Amino acid sequence: MKLRIGFVSNSSTSSFIICGFKLESDTDYARIVKKLLNFTDEDLIDQLKETQWFRNNPDKEIMDDDIEGYCYKIIQDSSSSENEFVVETGEGIDGTIVGLRLAKVDSELGGAIDNSEHDIVDLQNKMDVLKEKLDISEDISPKVYTGTTAC
Repeated sequence: MKLRIGFVSNSSTSSFIICGFKLESDTDYARIVKKLLNFTDEDLIDQLKETQWFRNNPDKEIMDDDIEGYCYKIIQDSSSSENEFVVETGEGIDGTIVGLRLAKVDSELGGAIDNSEHDIVDLQNKMDVLKEKLDISEDISPKVYTGTTAC
């Protein structure tokens, strides 16, 4: 039998290419979710009440931290789904990136980027929509961001 002493890691990483905007210090996940999904505060509270935890604890008062945590989960779920706009945040990213995913590579899936092509005019039109949704200043241009985060 072998005994390993020291640091062992089985964590995986995910690399991405996103066309969008970096929100330098914006970790107000509720604001991002409300703007991207056109949710109201009431929509978020209603959805939060439908989660298993709150259904099992109906007398629990919903706090701001609960809403923020729920919105963070929505963001994480959107980043692994095929939603039009995605949000990348977390370890390895300085700020919060919101945009269109052009490619994503998970290390545990072999690490290859799928072949794809993106029409620049179409991307610009979608960036204009995103800029409006997030109230981003007209003088700020979208950029292409690449990075790797821990999963």
